[in-house]
Order: sequence, then structure tokens, then C-alpha cells
Amino acid sequence: MLALLTGLTLLTAVGCTNQIEGSAQSDPVKPLTQVSEDGFGIHAGFDDAPVQIEIFAEPQCTHCADLQHDAGESIRRHIAAGRLAVTYRPMTFLEMSDHTYSERVSNALFVAAEDGRTPAVAFQKFVEELWADQDPSGKGPTDDELAEKARAAGIPDELAQRIADG
Repeated sequence: MLALLTGLTLLTAVGCTNQIEGSAQSDPVKPLTQVSEDGFGIHAGFDDAPVQIEIFAEPQCTHCADLQHDAGESIRRHIAAGRLAVTYRPMTFLEMSDHTYSERVSNALFVAAEDGRTPAVAFQKFVEELWADQDPSGKGPTDDELAEKARAAGIPDELAQRIADG
């Protein structure tokens, strides 16, 4: 027991005296977003994340908005840490015949992921913002408003411009 205590004391004393030079840097390998292999979803996160989930979401669904409000930040944090990957499957079953709300939001999500270089955390932030500013049964955001939300979330400018262009 005395040898163990002596060893721990020595390790603590010696181990804590080494100073590391430089500044901390984040991991340069970031999870990205891409259209799923089947073409019907958007995959955000590492392919080998230990937890893989699918979320079927309708842009006008208030329950989907509640999910993003309650768990969106946590989802984003777990994606960033590489512990979670989410495949969003946008749906448009609440679409009104004279509006294209769900269709435009769903298309914006696919555009944000189409070239595979959008950071997954930016995409998740975009999802959170879209559902936070929901207008069920309304006309929804304009293409310019969708693009502004995309830019604010960190979606690359070229993709945000394509969203603005409709």
C-alpha cells in the first residue's frame, strides 16, 4: 500500500510539471452532410457514428418543431462529437394545395446537403432554425428568408444562393 501511495505521489508531482506549448486546436476532421444513398434523405454526421437515427419530418409539423426545440441543440452537440448521425427524411403531407411551404423547405434542406461539404452541425442548426420559425398552414418563409437562415446557420454561400434562387 505504501508503494502505491508513493507511486501516485511521484506520478502526480512529476506528471503535473510538464508544460505543453502551443494552443488547443479543434479536430480538423468535421462531420459533413450529404444526400443519403437512396436519395430520399439527408445524412448529417459520420458514417461510422455509433448511434444512427432517422427522423421523418414535415416542415409544418408542430411535433417536429417541438423535437427541434427540445433536443436540437443536444442533437447538434452529439453530431459534432461524432457520437450521432441523423438521416432526415423530409415529408410534405401537410402541404396545402395553394402553398408550397413544405416543398420549398424540403428542397432547401436537400440543396444544403447536395455537394457533401456542408458541416453537419451547420445543417442541424439550419433544421433547428427552420422549425423554430414555423408557420403551420401559412405561406412559410420566402426563398430569400430560407437562404438567410441557411447563411446564418453556416451553410456555404453558394448553396445559400441556390436556395435564394428557388
